Amino acid sequence: MAEVGVLGPKTLALWLQPYKQEAVAEAVGVGTSTAHCWYHGLTLPRDEHIPKLARFLRLTVAELFEIIAEERKQRSLERLAEIA
Repeated sequence: MAEVGVLGPKTLALWLQPYKQEAVAEAVGVGTSTAHCWYHGLTLPRDEHIPKLARFLRLTVAELFEIIAEERKQRSLERLAEIA
C-alpha cells in the first residue's frame, strides 16, 4: 500500500526528493530532462520505466504502480473539476 502523508498519498515527486535527478535518470535510463519532469510533477514515468524506477526507490513494482495510478486518478479529477 502506498504511503500516506499529512496531506494525502505520498506522490512520486516526494519519493524522488532524496535523490539527485542525475542519479535517477542514470538508474532508469532516461535523460535528466525526463527526471526533472518527474521531480516537478509535470509528467509521470511510462510503464516501461517503472521496474527500474521501483528498484531504484526500493519499492515493489506494484507499490510504484499504485503511487502512479493514484496520481493519474487525482490529475483526472482535477481536470474534471476544471471543466465543470
